Amino acid sequence: MKKDIDSKVVSEFKILKENPSLTYLNSASTSIMPNVVLETLNSVYSNSITSYKKSFNYKNKDNEKEINQTYEKLALFLNADKENLVPSYGTTDAINKIAFYLISKMNDGDEIILGALEHASNILPWINIANVLNKKIVFKWYKLKDWSIDLDDLKTLITDKTKVVSMAHIYNTTGQVNDIKKVKELIGDKVILFVDAAQSISHVKIDVKEMGCDYLAFSAHKAFGPLSLGFIYIKDIKNAKPFNVGGGMNYDYSKDTYIPKEGRLMFQAGTQDVPGIIAFGKSLDFINSYGIQNIKDHNYALKEYAEKLISKLPNIKIINKGIKSSILFFEVENVAAEDVAYHLSQDNIIVRAGTCCVKIKNDLYEQYKSVRASFHFYNTKEDINKLYNSLKSGGDFLDKLFTKR
Repeated sequence: MKKDIDSKVVSEFKILKENPSLTYLNSASTSIMPNVVLETLNSVYSNSITSYKKSFNYKNKDNEKEINQTYEKLALFLNADKENLVPSYGTTDAINKIAFYLISKMNDGDEIILGALEHASNILPWINIANVLNKKIVFKWYKLKDWSIDLDDLKTLITDKTKVVSMAHIYNTTGQVNDIKKVKELIGDKVILFVDAAQSISHVKIDVKEMGCDYLAFSAHKAFGPLSLGFIYIKDIKNAKPFNVGGGMNYDYSKDTYIPKEGRLMFQAGTQDVPGIIAFGKSLDFINSYGIQNIKDHNYALKEYAEKLISKLPNIKIINKGIKSSILFFEVENVAAEDVAYHLSQDNIIVRAGTCCVKIKNDLYEQYKSVRASFHFYNTKEDINKLYNSLKSGGDFLDKLFTKR
């Protein structure tokens, strides 16, 4: 039995309950941790005095059991096999590791396909690592059609030299969902498909087997979990090589070689984030208690409501109009995004302003004028009404801002 998404949800978040005037509309940056996750982190740090598999301390077995349970929960959540999941520090860390591993095997002239609406963390690592490894990689850029990837254009970009297509499941600006399954069917098995799932992990159902992707990564803090923790799905993990090496990932080593452990164990060099991984298991329980489909429906309904309401204001343009998402992406005529965000912050409304880590110029919108209000299921129509009233009361934004300052 799933819990209802209603006014009681707020009570599950300490910061929202203790700050009733706070309107948090920046979940695309980071979601708020619920009480159960905070309590779990505190409990593990307070009651456990050893790291994972480092001693025979009485809590060690409990930690090991709960870590394994988190991997089992995540496997069900993604429809993956537990052995195909490995930890990272987050999405950015994961992309850097995957990019280094894949580019190190490429030859000069090989191709990687990226997109202009990708987050900086899904562009810069590929370019930087190609330079670091002194590989003359050819970067191609897929086009957009109706705000999502243009499959017809993508088809024309694929050649025998194409090795990787790297793309977001959901763009962090417009909130558009890309059809990953169709992309994989188009590019085929010879081209590796990496999926940035940072924005989708707690918003829509992810099925890695149905998608057919080769790699997928996300950050726990986008899904009600701790910071500096993430996970990577590796489809062909049996033939993969470790991203980094050290203690815990080897069976044995000598002065000139080492024997790695098998499967996901070879990707666990060093001390694992024991409290974070255990707490993230509670994050998954929390999401499942409400249901990912119910969360999606709630958030999409909020966006639709916000779009209809805020479209009434004459000086505001909705950039992602008509897109089903958890994001309202807009701009205020003749006003910089930072000024809009400052004005809203005076009413205790938190949004994201400016480029949102997407800095390649495009013909779709002006990055430095854009404002992003992103929702999650702790938000309500009352939050949208507050956003609307604050935008409406701004009037001449510049006069109002100078008065307040």
